[in-house]
Amino acid sequence: MKNRLLTIALASVCAIGMISCGNPAGPDDFVLTTENVDECIEKIGTYEGLTVTAVKDEVTDSAVKKYADYYYELLAKENNLTDENGETLPMTDETIAALDSKVYKNSNEFMVYIRETVFSFAEYDYENKIVSEVIKSATETSEFKKIPKALINKEKEYINEQFKEAAENYSIEVDYYLELCGTSVDELSEEYAKEEIVLYKIASILGIDDENTDEMKNAVNEYILLVTSVAE
Repeated sequence: MKNRLLTIALASVCAIGMISCGNPAGPDDFVLTTENVDECIEKIGTYEGLTVTAVKDEVTDSAVKKYADYYYELLAKENNLTDENGETLPMTDETIAALDSKVYKNSNEFMVYIRETVFSFAEYDYENKIVSEVIKSATETSEFKKIPKALINKEKEYINEQFKEAAENYSIEVDYYLELCGTSVDELSEEYAKEEIVLYKIASILGIDDENTDEMKNAVNEYILLVTSVAE
């Protein structure tokens, strides 16, 4: 779904197939819940018993080192581990100890922590790919009554924020950046809005409380992972 690393998200965006479901509907202040989701969707597509294709990214030594360098740089700046010229001090047992972490006390322990973190990232991304494929498939085969403007506008804000940095790196606007990927803010925001509706509908069917949105989405994701097969 949406919470992917930017580079992975970009690849997904370029591969997304958009579908039309009519003009967006009001009101502008509509707030999606599991109780009112049926106002938006007529029939949900299949989301159980699917077989999808997903590949787990390999965690390489170079990837671990790259993240270690990136994370150490952040921590070093936050803790003023710099020389008189403002340059970050090299990673040593002494500088890692100076971070005063409860998780790692030296550079070896720091690298173990980093490797575990990168493996967790890879696992999270793999599971996210599976869930994304299921939600996408269910969305494409669902029948919608309306796509509230408020929900689309919310997704537009998310998209503009998500791709802002990448677009700025090329000194172009987000609209043009997405156009180069064969889509647009309008198309992508409508697709995201549909996926949000489908996710809330699944939560409603499963009787999952939406009082805490993150917990609700995590519960739906866990269910999807349980009932989905991955092609070898």
